[in-house]
Amino acid sequence: MLTYYTPALTIFLIVMTNLILLIGAGLFSKAIWSFQENAFNNLLGADVDDAGGDGPGSYDVRGNVWHLDCCNPETDMPWGIFNAVLGWTNSATQGSVLSYVFYWVMVIVVLVYMKFKEVCPFSTVVFASLNCISILGSNQAFRVGVCGRHAQATRRRKTGRRSCW
Repeated sequence: MLTYYTPALTIFLIVMTNLILLIGAGLFSKAIWSFQENAFNNLLGADVDDAGGDGPGSYDVRGNVWHLDCCNPETDMPWGIFNAVLGWTNSATQGSVLSYVFYWVMVIVVLVYMKFKEVCPFSTVVFASLNCISILGSNQAFRVGVCGRHAQATRRRKTGRRSCW
C-alpha cells in the first residue's frame, strides 16, 4: 500500500514555505530601503559612495528608525549572509520597516483567506449592503449571497452541503 502523506515531507514543506516567506519579506524591505538610499545618494552627489563608511554622513538621518554601528553587512561576514538571505541592513528607514510590516499583514490576510476558502469553498465575499448576487447560468439564475433560507436550501440541494455562512 502506497501512502503519499509523510510527516517528514509535511515538516519540510512548512519549513521551506516559512523560509521563502522570510526571503520575500527581506527582498521587499531591502528594495524599499535601496530606493530610499538611492534618493539620498542622488541628493548628495556622485561621490557619496566613495567614502565607504557606515558612520555619520553615510546614511540619511531624515526618516531613519535606527542605525547600528555594529552589524554592518558590508564589513562583517555573518551579517552579510543575513543581508543576502533576509535583507538585513544596519540602518532602517521608515519605509523599509513599514514595508516589512505591510508585507506580513498581506501574507496573513492571504493565508486567512486561503484557509477560509478551504473550509468554505462555496462561500463568496458579499458586502453588507447587498441583499443578493445573481450569477447567470446557462438557463437559469443561481442565487448566491445572503438571500435567506431559499438560497441556502437551493445550495444544499445542489451541493449536498450546508452553507458556510
